[in-house]
Amino acid sequence: MHFREQGRGPVTILFLHGNLSSSRWWEKVFSFLPADWRAIAPDFRGFGSSEAPPEGFGIEGMVRDLEALVNDLQLLSFAVVGHSLGGGVGLQYALDHPRQVWALGLVDPVPANGLHLPEEVFGLLASMKASHAAMKEGLKATAPSAPGDDFFELLVEDALRSTPQAFLEIPKSAARFNVSGRLKDLACPALCVQGESDALIPREDVERMCHSIPNGLFVEMKNVGHSPPIEAPEELARQLIDFFSTADHLGIR
Repeated sequence: MHFREQGRGPVTILFLHGNLSSSRWWEKVFSFLPADWRAIAPDFRGFGSSEAPPEGFGIEGMVRDLEALVNDLQLLSFAVVGHSLGGGVGLQYALDHPRQVWALGLVDPVPANGLHLPEEVFGLLASMKASHAAMKEGLKATAPSAPGDDFFELLVEDALRSTPQAFLEIPKSAARFNVSGRLKDLACPALCVQGESDALIPREDVERMCHSIPNGLFVEMKNVGHSPPIEAPEELARQLIDFFSTADHLGIR
């Protein structure tokens, strides 16, 4: 797995991207993080610069890949931030590894009871895979306030390089995902961030999930859609810094 890394210090944060994206989605957030935070953002297999998995796509496999990366980097204690699909992966990982993850950031995440997309969305995904213009339009719909600049064009190119199976297999995996019965056992505090204009993830599902977590905090970001990492990176970084710093000061880490 390819990953990008920034900073050195006692605090380590893993940043997990969503479907049809890459670690590049965290680039602007990284620029607002403290210099003494070690920030690591992998490309899930089949995305960015990581090779595709031979066994297909799913949240379970992504959790196993993350386990392998953590072991390879010899990480003992860290926080996890996951956007969209990465939120589901991060939540599953935190539930399975309570001694490693001391705090969790869920940004417009796949909810604990799964994400059930309308059937017509699968046709839209197929058209996005085949056309640069359709991909750009689709990404813009999920990030309505993101500037349509050269950086956004790089995100479109990254999405088009995603392994073709990911377009359909990952949404099906997100529909099967369900850890709602385990939320009461989540050992770490969790910040749940939801864009006010997110048309993809139902707000009520994220709020219900957050309120079921023993130490969950729900925050809504105004004038933002599904993609805070590229729509409002500075504000998102501030929310994460405030939350993780509070957890650290309370001795949770």
